[in-house]
Order: sequence, then C-alpha cells, then structure tokens
Amino acid sequence: MNPLARQLEKCSRVKESIGFYSLKTKKVQKCESRKELYACLLREFDRNVVSYLTQPQSFGYVIDGKTRRYTPDALVKTSDGKYHYEEVKPTSDLEKPHVREKYSYIQQEVFEKEIQRPLYLVGIDEQGDDFTAKNCEYLYPFLQLSLNENEANQAVQDLGSTVSLKELFEHCSTKRHSREFAIQLIANGFCSFPTHEFINPNSTLEVFHV
Repeated sequence: MNPLARQLEKCSRVKESIGFYSLKTKKVQKCESRKELYACLLREFDRNVVSYLTQPQSFGYVIDGKTRRYTPDALVKTSDGKYHYEEVKPTSDLEKPHVREKYSYIQQEVFEKEIQRPLYLVGIDEQGDDFTAKNCEYLYPFLQLSLNENEANQAVQDLGSTVSLKELFEHCSTKRHSREFAIQLIANGFCSFPTHEFINPNSTLEVFHV
C-alpha cells in the first residue's frame, strides 16, 4: 500500500476514496483519484500554498435550463491571504474543446460572478510521466522527517549554485551526513528537484543559499 495514503471507506461505486495526510493542514484530505492525490502533493511542496481543503463544498448552477451540481476538488489559501478553488483533471482532458467550454462557463458564471473567487484548472499527466508529481511522491516521506535547519544551512553553504544528486551525496558524506539527510535537503527546499525526469544520481539540482 502507498505509504502516503490509506484507503477510506468508499462512498461511491464509481469513484475511489483515498485519504492523504497533509503536513500543511495536519489533517487527512479526501481525494477521489490518484490525480487529486498528486495535486495534494504539489500543494505540499508549493511554498505559496499556506493551507487547503479538498472536496470543500458543492455549488448549484443553471445551464441550458437545467440545474447542475458542481463540487471543486480543493479550496486553497495562498501566502498573500487570498483563496481560490481548484479543479484537477488529466492534462489531455483539459485540451478537449467541450471540457474547456464547460469549465470556462463554470469559471465565469459561477465563481467569478457569484462566488467571487477564482477557479483554476490543474492538469496532471494521465500517462504517469508527470515527473514533478512523481518526484514529490518520492520526496514526501523525507519531508515528514525532522531536520535541523542550522545543520542544513551549513551543509549547503559550501556548495555552488548547482550540484548533481551524486555530488550532493558525496558532499554530505564528507560532513558526516547520511544520504537520507541529502534527500531531506531537497525535500525541504534547500535544493531543487527535477521536473523533466525522475530524480536520479545524475540529476542537476539548483542550490538555494540563505
């Protein structure tokens, strides 16, 4: 079983229910797909995201004379104190004209005019090669481990602006830190992680100095 999530009791025969424990909110957030789980992971690593709530509430709206019900996937609070809603979809779905037309209507008629908070569409690659999400999944357990910030700052201060993961391992070893510690540096934002490939020893990382 995925260590990031636990299966919850299913409330639908169609949609799966996945519980994701959020470090930012200190709560289990409900996800109805793997893509929504990946979206939660992206929020955990996004420094601009302060807090969020999945499946926040439903809204009714009328289209073609019929009343519809819509539930956004998340309500997100950002560091500027503002809120927005998010809808998570496969990237390929967001490229379809009828999907764009549907959510354009919901964005304008429901959220801009009535709710007065924006609805953003978040695309997750359905082929499983969304490297950012996959790398977040790999790094998330390391984000949960305690890290001494003074030791972390000292560990990166002698590094240049970029370093490979292999070089980071070697550098941490000279300072008597483990490989786990090196991965913690990446998970906690002292170094970047790649978005175009799965993280590996040859990956080039940007180093962020205080």
